Amino acid sequence: MPTPDDVLAAELSAARGFRRVEIAVALGYSEGETGPTHLRVLLRETGPGTSDLRCAALLALAKRCREEAHDDYVRAYQSTDAGTRDYAMLALSAYGRDGLWEEVADRLVTTVRRRHRRGTTPSEVVVMIVYLARHSAAHLERLPTLVAGLRQHWEALDEDGGDEAKQWLATYWPDVAPDGPPPDEVSAPDGGAMQAWIRRSPLFARAN
Repeated sequence: MPTPDDVLAAELSAARGFRRVEIAVALGYSEGETGPTHLRVLLRETGPGTSDLRCAALLALAKRCREEAHDDYVRAYQSTDAGTRDYAMLALSAYGRDGLWEEVADRLVTTVRRRHRRGTTPSEVVVMIVYLARHSAAHLERLPTLVAGLRQHWEALDEDGGDEAKQWLATYWPDVAPDGPPPDEVSAPDGGAMQAWIRRSPLFARAN
C-alpha cells in the first residue's frame, strides 16, 4: 500500500506552480521513507520562481530529519538566493552542527550594517546569534569575540529603534549587554535553552 510520502510524490511529478510548494510543505507532515529524498531533489532546483519551493523544502526537511540533514542546510546556506540562505540559517540555528561559525559571524555584521532588512520572524539577527552562541561554549576563545562584536553593533541589532534582539538577549544572555562584564569575563550562555527556544518556533511545529 502506498505511504503518504508516495502519494505526495506521485502528485508532485505532475504538479505545477505554487501547488509544488504546497506539496513540499505537506511532505514535512507526511510519513514514509521516501519523503526526505524528494525534498532533497526539490532543494536542488534552481531558476526563477524556485525560491519559495526551496524554502518550503528546507523547513519540511528540518521537521522530518532534524540534525541528520545538517549537510543539506550547509549546502543551502551557500545559495545565492537570500530566501534560501535565511531558511538554511534557521535550520542550522535549530539543528546544525559547528563548522560555519566564522561565516555566520561575518554575515551577522553585514546584516546589522544593512539599512533595510527583510523583517523575518524570528529576527534573522537572533537566529544567527543562537547559532553563534550555541557553538561558542566549546570554543571559549570565540566568546570574547562574539561579545565584543555584539556590543560594537548594539544599537544596530534592531532596525528603526526596535528592541526585539536586545530584549531576547536580556532574557537569554543578559551579561552580553554593553553594561555587562568585560568581554573576556562574560560567561557562556545556556546554548541548550537558546536552541530549545528556536525549536519552539511554529515553523518547526512538527519537530517538537
